[in-house]
Formats: sequence, C-alpha cells, structure tokens
Amino acid sequence: MTSKVLPVALLKAYVERNAMAKFFGVRSLHNPSFANLDYQDGVIEGDKRIEGEWDEATREVIALLSNMQDGFSCVLEKVKLDIGFVKDTAAFLKKRAKLEEEYAKSMLKLAQSTMESCERYKDRTGTAQLSHLNSWQDIISAHDQIAQEKLEFAKDTHEIADGLLWLARETERGRKQYKEMGIRNEKTLAEFKIAEEKARSRYEASQGGSSSGIIPRFKTNKTQEQLDRAEELTRIKVQQAKVAFEKANVLFDNANREFEETLLPGVIKELKDISDVCQAGVRFELSKYSYVYKRDLLTNGQLIGDQDSGLRESLNKIDKAVDFRLHIKAFGGPMRYRKIADSSSYQRMPSRQSTSSLCRSEFGTEPASTRPIFGIDLTLQLERDQEEIPLILVKCASEIERKGLHHQGVYRHSGSFSQIQKLRVAFDTNARAVDLPNDASASEINNVVGVLKMWLRELPDPLFSRKLYNDFIKAARTPDDKRRVIQLHAKVNELPDANYAILKYLMSHLDRQ
Repeated sequence: MTSKVLPVALLKAYVERNAMAKFFGVRSLHNPSFANLDYQDGVIEGDKRIEGEWDEATREVIALLSNMQDGFSCVLEKVKLDIGFVKDTAAFLKKRAKLEEEYAKSMLKLAQSTMESCERYKDRTGTAQLSHLNSWQDIISAHDQIAQEKLEFAKDTHEIADGLLWLARETERGRKQYKEMGIRNEKTLAEFKIAEEKARSRYEASQGGSSSGIIPRFKTNKTQEQLDRAEELTRIKVQQAKVAFEKANVLFDNANREFEETLLPGVIKELKDISDVCQAGVRFELSKYSYVYKRDLLTNGQLIGDQDSGLRESLNKIDKAVDFRLHIKAFGGPMRYRKIADSSSYQRMPSRQSTSSLCRSEFGTEPASTRPIFGIDLTLQLERDQEEIPLILVKCASEIERKGLHHQGVYRHSGSFSQIQKLRVAFDTNARAVDLPNDASASEINNVVGVLKMWLRELPDPLFSRKLYNDFIKAARTPDDKRRVIQLHAKVNELPDANYAILKYLMSHLDRQ
C-alpha cells in the first residue's frame, strides 16, 4: 500500500513556509489586506480532499487513469509540466523584481541628487524658498516615495518567486518519490508474472514427460517393480509442478489484483494530489503578486492624484507674483530714489519670510504688524516667539485630538482649500489669537489637519533635516531590527534641538490617533 504522507506534508509545509501562515494563519481567511484573494477551492480544500475520502470526481479521474495503458506515465508527465510552469513563472518574477529594483535604486539616486541641488535656489538669506521651488521639492519627494514603493514591490516579488521555486523543488521531490514507488510496484508485478510463467513451463514439461514415459516401458529391460516406481515418481513430479504452478498463478493473480485495485490507483492519486497542491500554490502566489502589483499602482496613483499631498496640489501652490516679489525683497539694496519711497502711492513689499501676503489680500485686510510662521525656519521661529513648540502645532494637535480621534484616516483626507487658506492667514497674522474651537473655518477637522500639513510642507528645511536625509534612509534599510532602531535613534538625536522637540511632540500626538 502507498503512503498518504507526502501530499499532506507538502501542503502543510507550503502553508507554514509561505506567506499564507504570515498573512492568514494556516486556516484563517479573514485578514482584510488579502480578503479578495480567491484560493478557497485551491490549497485549503485540497488539504481536506487529501486527508478525507475520495470524492466522486476524483474517483472517476483515478479510475480513468488506472484503466489507461499509460495512465501512470500520463500523470507523471502532468506533474512534470506543472513543475516546468512553476519554474518559468518564478524566473519571470525574479527578472521582473530585478528590473524594478534597478529602476527604484536609480530613481532614489536621482531624487536625492536633485533634492540636494535645490539648495542653491534658496533666497540670499538662506531661510526662504520660492513657491515653485517648494512645489518642485514636493514633486521630487513624490518620486522618492515612488522609488521606495518600487523597492518594496521588488522585495515582495522576490519573496513570491522564492516561494514558487521552493514549491517546484518540493513538487519535484514528491514526483520522484512516487515515480520510484510506481516503478517498484510494476517491477514486483513483473517478477510475479515471470515466476508464474516459469512454473507454467515446468508443469507443461512435466506433463509431456509423463505421457511419453509409458511407451518405453514395453521396450525396457527394467523389471515391473522398477517401472512402477519410475511411473510413481513421474506422477509425483507432475503433481508438484502442478501445485507450484497453481501457487504461482494465485500469487500473480493476487499481486495483479492488488496492483490494479490498490497500488496503481494509490500512486496515481498521490501524484494527482501533488499536482493539485502545486497548482493551488501557484494560484495563491500569483494572487499575492496581483495584490502587491495593485498596491504599487494605487500608491503611484495617489501620489499624482487630487489628494492634499498629490502632485496637482503641489502645482496649485505656485504663485509667480509672490515669487517675484520675494525675489526682489531678498535681493535687498537701498532705494535709488528716496522720493519714491516716501510717496503715499508706494506700496511696501511683503516680508520675505511670508509667502502668504497675497492670500491675506484675498481673504482679509493685512494687519499693521504680523509674525508669520509659514516658510520660516523652525529654529528662528522658536527663538523669535520664545516658544518650545510652535503655537500652530499645539493648537492644531489639540483640536484634532478633541474632534478627530474617532475620524478614520483624518490625515489622509483633504479639507476645503479656501478655508485652509483662511486659517493660514489667521495663523500668519497672529497665532496667539487663533481660537480654533470657535473658528468657522475650523468647523471641519480636515481643514485643521490641512493647515497643519501645509505648515509642515512649507518649512524651509523639513522636520527630518535634508542634511540627515541620506543617513535616515540608510538607517531605515538596516535589515536587523535591533540595529535599525539603534541607528534611527542615533540619527534622531543628531537633529537640531527645535526639530527634535517638535518631532517628539508630533509623534506623541500621532500615537494618540
């Protein structure tokens, strides 16, 4: 009898080795990230079918293959084709992952070098940047995020290809085991057949000797007693040959019956189960590939869409009039004609630290004195205002925690552009006077989130300083978890004091979301 160990072991080993155990658990189908992966009639039902009784369809297939002259060879060839397909699929995914990885690394290198080159376009004070430069840096950051996502996609694709190669090796091992078992069964049956034919030949030969030995008794010089004894010995030999033939015939019939009814169907069934597991494994791996590919495409689409952080929104922030005025103001130098400066018709240029002067003219009158906070370096801002944490962060975080804790994805959804601009003008005018709980523009929590994100985006130097950008990326890619945490912690400690304090406050706020 054949063993049912291998297909079940192959199935369970595959489940434990591959991401099925990682994402589902062996029997769980409720992980929301993979809820749409349709493999119910694949690996899992295949497991039940292997461990349980044969269903009617399986019986029909096994019976058909068992009655075919080359049924065993047919199912062996089917498993061989399965293995070839798995290997070809894995080879494609390996090459695809390599292409994606090379593309992502080149994109990262390009984005980093371009971001570094943007430093030369700051104004002469080195603290403010023009709106088109801010938008361009947002676009480059989007390309950096795309590259990071491509690296993740390449890594996932590599793992899927490795899973397929493992499946091909295990399937090939199972095919080899049952091929050898089937050949042994056929060889054993052939040996019984040869033994039966030899016994038949001996029996037929003994029968011929008995009939020809009666005639010479009339022509021999032996006595009657000797002749009777010789005849008796001949009959005994014939009887022994007959018994041996009948025994060999029974053994062959039993072996042939067991081979046709049990051994051959059993081996064919095991090989079919191995083929089923192999196909279900391929289906699951390709479902995972479909998921990670879709995730990659959706991420890229979100980066260039109408989201608050999308490329279109970045382009909407470009204001050439403000940029030109900021450039003139940053250029500095005394006025050539004092008389013009004293003219009542002369309008003062806006402060170079604020990119929102035009917004104020649209949404309200500009006050006599302002303390702008948008586009101002964090260290300069905190020193100027004598604050440990900028008021905009404190007030927005407090309002978000008061109204937005139960809002799903509060930082992903955009608010009203006009209301966000009104809040921006209010904060740029007098951050201390802003009362978010009673401000109509802050009635929608997404507007509060939007103005906070706008403030963070327009910082001349990001919260994670550009100077440490490459170091943070390198530390984040450390494969060992413990070393990665240590290196990231070390880089966080290298941040300027203002950046460190604000990052700590912001992380505490996000941890409460």
